[in-house]
Amino acid sequence: MTASWLVQMGWDDVYVLAEKGDEQGIPAPTILGPPPQPERAVEPAALAALLPDRATIIDLSLSRNFRKGHIEGAWYAIRTRIARALPKIKIKETLVLTSEDGVLAALAASEVEALVQAPVRFLAGGNAAWTRGGYKLAAGEDNMADEPVDAWLKPYERPSKTSDAMAEYLAWEVDLLPRIERDGTCHFRRYPPLD
Repeated sequence: MTASWLVQMGWDDVYVLAEKGDEQGIPAPTILGPPPQPERAVEPAALAALLPDRATIIDLSLSRNFRKGHIEGAWYAIRTRIARALPKIKIKETLVLTSEDGVLAALAASEVEALVQAPVRFLAGGNAAWTRGGYKLAAGEDNMADEPVDAWLKPYERPSKTSDAMAEYLAWEVDLLPRIERDGTCHFRRYPPLD
């Protein structure tokens, strides 16, 4: 679908990579930036021993994933906006960052340490390792230290006024092609109808 849109938008060299057929699982993501510092890592059992009195947790997961499940008492924040979220959070002896798989938290640990007066660690393996260790996640929107502006919610995912959101989306979709015509900056190729 993406290739089709790119061709319609005037890109000439658009290709789709064909699968070989023997792919299994998801490849490990390529991490851009300095490698995580392993001495900052904390294992799930060690974090559980620090809770609830000695550690504060900030979860950098996507907001929709935070709502579905986070470590009990964790605060939600967006990595790029963490400086504005920190004043809302009371930090205990240690600040532990986590995310879905721990990668984002590991990358953010040294950045955040410059902003707080406490040691900053990251949960090795993130929330996935926490659950694999037998620990539970809590659902809900408690402790939102930042606005959840990181993801566009589908109309049926919104917490209220889903009918209004659906009507707004359908109106946008129906008006999309005329809006593109009025804009004039995007020129789609027109194809003859298929026989």
